[in-house]
Amino acid sequence: YRGSSHDDYLARLLVICLAFTPLMTLLSISYELLFYVFFCSTVLLWMEIERSLYKHSRYSVVRALKPSDGRAAVLFLFFVNVAFFGTGNVASLSSFSLESVYRFTTVFNPFLMGALLILKILIPFFVISSVLGIISSSLDLQPFTLFLIVMSITDIQTINFFYFVTDYGSWLEIGTSISHFCISELFIIFTIILFLLSRTLVGHLALPKLKRIVDRMKPKSK
Repeated sequence: YRGSSHDDYLARLLVICLAFTPLMTLLSISYELLFYVFFCSTVLLWMEIERSLYKHSRYSVVRALKPSDGRAAVLFLFFVNVAFFGTGNVASLSSFSLESVYRFTTVFNPFLMGALLILKILIPFFVISSVLGIISSSLDLQPFTLFLIVMSITDIQTINFFYFVTDYGSWLEIGTSISHFCISELFIIFTIILFLLSRTLVGHLALPKLKRIVDRMKPKSK
């Protein structure tokens, strides 16, 4: 969706959610579509709650960071984990049923089938990344502010898993500790991609509140 955004941020998000609904429907064989519907509804409700909790006290385009802004970053990480594990066990693609890709191909092609399964996993992330971009603008923050908070939390998480890496015990314990650390490292890169994706999907969205602020700053014509 590359049209003019104007003030209707909710319409932009609904277009993004509905755009991926047919693909999610074709890739679903069980509860996945219901998960996608409830996931979109929940993150949209979260966005409206964050907007209602934020009370604009002074007329400025951007503001300083407050401790309450950490709530949005923590909830974003929570929804990222929900999206990550919501459609199956992402620890192994073998846990996914190949029946979900039979609507696109019936010939065994591991690369094509794997790409479709990965796309099925990534669809909820398109929605949560778009919501992050809207919330960042709604809170009158710089676009990278919430991103830096999220990155700080993920860095602390990665350091925690680094100290759990062990070189003694069974091979299962050693492999599990290393895999947890590697997943945390990859999660940092994935967070950066989500941030760039939010800027691409949402674009330069002019929210109603910010537009009124800009209008107040313009000189009135006589």
